[in-house]
Parts: sequence; structure tokens; C-alpha cells
Amino acid sequence: MLRRVGALALLPAFILLLAGCSALPSSHLVGAVHSDTVAPHSITAVDAGAGATAAPSAGSGPSSAPVAAAPQPVAVPAGVVLPDASRTPGATNPAVTQANVHQTICVSGYTATIRPPASYTTGLKRQQLASGYAYQGDTNTRDYEEDHLISLEIGGSPDSPQNLWPEPYAGSDGARTKDRIENKLHDLVGSGQLTLAAAQHAIAVNWWSAYQTYVG
Repeated sequence: MLRRVGALALLPAFILLLAGCSALPSSHLVGAVHSDTVAPHSITAVDAGAGATAAPSAGSGPSSAPVAAAPQPVAVPAGVVLPDASRTPGATNPAVTQANVHQTICVSGYTATIRPPASYTTGLKRQQLASGYAYQGDTNTRDYEEDHLISLEIGGSPDSPQNLWPEPYAGSDGARTKDRIENKLHDLVGSGQLTLAAAQHAIAVNWWSAYQTYVG
């Protein structure tokens, strides 16, 4: 009889593991700011430097919600490139909230359903590079990944120009290194060790600092 009760008690945990992201009680979440408390359609620059403000939205619609954050100092080694915070402050996807992460970003294949087509991101990359948003004057599109500053897997806006930037592959800690912190933050949010808003804030303010904090 005791063995049967023990097996039943383990059933909820087994179901959570099958869901793709495990969950902890809300009391274990780190970060008190929730993304659904931010006023919609009012992009605030998330600056890694001296408090720049965001440029007017160009083509960003209701799929873009702001990420508010205090400016943070930049302290990065050579080879690490941060986005221009006045052009790419970061923007979130209002369809992804703390309450529904297990129905959205934790579902295998979810990001593929919202990722914008290459024709859009490549076109935006060309426009940005042509306007001077380039690394050391390099305007070759093949040298860049059109990157979501706040990644889709932690609720970043799929198509807002304020969440997309031409991230160079150059340097020892370029686009491929940033991919690692994106995956780590997704895992922390999915397991309930970090709130969605805290993860979005961390990567938008300074993705390299977030890497040092959560990946090391």
C-alpha cells in the first residue's frame, strides 16, 4: 500500500518532466518584476552605457512590448560586441508571460512558429548595415547574424527592429557565444529558477554580463 501511494506522489513530477520545462513553486523564483506590468507600446531603452533613449519605432506593431531597465555600466573585454542601445534597446513578445511559459517557450518547436522569415531579417540587416550600424565599417552581410537581443526562447519580440541587430561573428566572443547565454536563460526560466522578466532584463541590459553571471 505504501509503495502505491509513493508512486502516485511522483506522478505530477514525472508529468512536468515530460512537458519540456520543469517548474518550481513561485516562492523559488528569482526576480520580482513581471513583464505584464510594463506599459504596452512604450519602448524604453535598455542601455549598457549612459542612458540613451530609444529611437522611434519603425515597423514595430503590437507584437512589441517594452523592457524597462536602469542603465548599467559597460565592462567588457576585447572581442565582445554589445548592440547600440539607442537603436536596439530590446522588445518583448506580449504573447509570452510568466503565467504561460509552459504553454509557449517551453513547448518544443515553439520559436519556429513565430520566427520571422529570412527575407525580412536579411532585408533589415542590409538596411541597418547601410545606415552605419556595422562593426568596424564591415558591411558584408555574411559576417553578421541578425540577432534577437532578447531571444525568442525567453519571450523576445520576433519582428521589432528594436529587438533585432546585426551581431558580428568576429571576435572570440561574438554571436555564437551569445547563443549559449540565451539557452541558459531559457533553461533557468523553464525550471523556475529565474523569472521571465529577470531573464529578459539581464540579456537586454548587457548580454556579456549575463553570460558571466549565469554561464561563467
